[in-house]
Amino acid sequence: MKGLQSIWETALADIRSGVSKKEYSLWLGVLSLRNISENTAFIAAPDRFVAEWSTDNYLEILKISLKKAAGSITDIIIYPESLDHSSLKNNRLTTNRGHKAASNLNPGMTFSSFIGTSGNKEALAASRQVSTANGYMYNPLYLFCKQPAGKTHLLNAIGNAILAGQFLKPPLYLSARNQRWLSVYKLGVDYEGISTFLLDDIELLCLSKSAQERFTGIFDKLCNAGARLIFAAKMLPNEIPGLTPPLRSRLEWGLLCEIKAPDAEDRYRILKSRSSGGYAAGGSILRELAYASTDIIACLRSLIRLEARCSLKGKGPDPEAVNDVIKETNRTQGLISIMDVIYNTSSYFDIPIDKITSHNRSRAVSYPRHLAIFLSRKLCKAAYSEIANIFSDRNISTIIYAVKRIESIGEYDPEVRRDISVIQEMSFAGTTYKGK
Repeated sequence: MKGLQSIWETALADIRSGVSKKEYSLWLGVLSLRNISENTAFIAAPDRFVAEWSTDNYLEILKISLKKAAGSITDIIIYPESLDHSSLKNNRLTTNRGHKAASNLNPGMTFSSFIGTSGNKEALAASRQVSTANGYMYNPLYLFCKQPAGKTHLLNAIGNAILAGQFLKPPLYLSARNQRWLSVYKLGVDYEGISTFLLDDIELLCLSKSAQERFTGIFDKLCNAGARLIFAAKMLPNEIPGLTPPLRSRLEWGLLCEIKAPDAEDRYRILKSRSSGGYAAGGSILRELAYASTDIIACLRSLIRLEARCSLKGKGPDPEAVNDVIKETNRTQGLISIMDVIYNTSSYFDIPIDKITSHNRSRAVSYPRHLAIFLSRKLCKAAYSEIANIFSDRNISTIIYAVKRIESIGEYDPEVRRDISVIQEMSFAGTTYKGK
């Protein structure tokens, strides 16, 4: 087995490519691997605060990177360096934020904080049912919403309810947005004993056929073991382009529930429940924000901006301030996603979506891929690390190279400028990633 220092340096090199420099220097660069015993890695932090924060926010990425480096890590304990790690094996550090480290759940997303509407009552009822002791009625439960409407909140609420009920082992919540866990987790070890598996953004599995094949194996193992399976996506399984027939049929086995976007009155109720009760809490103002956009996320952002502005000025908003906040939110609202760019690039060049994100280096594929990466950065304002995750977990330096390459050849090649212009127009025209 490699030495501890060698393992840790290899793991840190892998981690460094997926986080910002500031994030790395503040939280991850200050950690040190002190021991590996019985497949458990003991990592020391400068103090309890850093230990708790790292446990809550970086446990999964540390586990994945250490598995790559050492190959036999099944558990990680992060502790203040003032403690003796030998005493922590059966008495691990308890964090202030409780269970998030073990299950990746957001403890603030519960059924009590979820606002029921006419468009989500069926999905809410099904979610409550699967979170009870007899919740095997729908397996799998598949939640989908074509606009932001609370699918991630419901997934977390299910997990938190199961965790609070203590009638099952802690659930595992993951997102297909980062697919590194698919290639690192071992079927026979890491999914052993999982009672509930919650997977968000499942439509992103279409980016890789090999990822779909691995996930189909995970699905079968968990299903045969009697685990509860709950998935969330932006569309129905038969609308996800490039989804393999075996996986599509499995996703359609259980109950499919649509979460419809809230109407104006529902948006008003949601804003009222989320308002801090300060300067911007007036009913007429909240109603104006609710009617300004059909996207509840945009409405909530407007509310947050307005409350912050009023708090700084120490007075209530005037009509001009409300209009300014609405315009600012609409201007910065991320209407184009990375998936929209990939979908439009795929359609424009008539190339399968999974080819765009693959490691195929032929000119017919690499050029469209570089264009999609460039436009993801330009139109979506996405971080390099986020783009790297979507494009088959590439190294960030590869993403930067693709962006600079398209910028460079676009200066003198009119065909490249034309391709960029057409795909941009397709994206701005609302040709979004909504399936076939």
